[in-house]
Amino acid sequence: GAEGGGLSLRLESGDPGETDMTVPTSLLIAAGSDPFKLLERAFAAVADRTGTFRVRSEKPLPPSLDVFGWCTWDAFYSRVTPEGVKEGLAGLIEGGTPARLLILDDGWQSTDNDAEYR
Repeated sequence: GAEGGGLSLRLESGDPGETDMTVPTSLLIAAGSDPFKLLERAFAAVADRTGTFRVRSEKPLPPSLDVFGWCTWDAFYSRVTPEGVKEGLAGLIEGGTPARLLILDDGWQSTDNDAEYR
């Protein structure tokens, strides 16, 4: 929590030039007994209010859902190297599960919690 027991929200853009300290309409509170329906309704409300995106049910599924992919995050975290990626892909091929999709994830967002909020 924040000072005085208030609510604290941490946002990261990954852009060092982005220093705005205010984010309008950044919190939505919703309640319900079915977490799946709750999230559907909550995201629909945000999409309607902001007009900046469409909810999943209104979008076509991407073709990448039909292929096996590999994300480098769990293998390397923020220490991604060309050699490591080549070795990882080769290992998948050797194991009989070649990746048809690759996500290079070097973890640009902070992975450490601020000590003051623990």
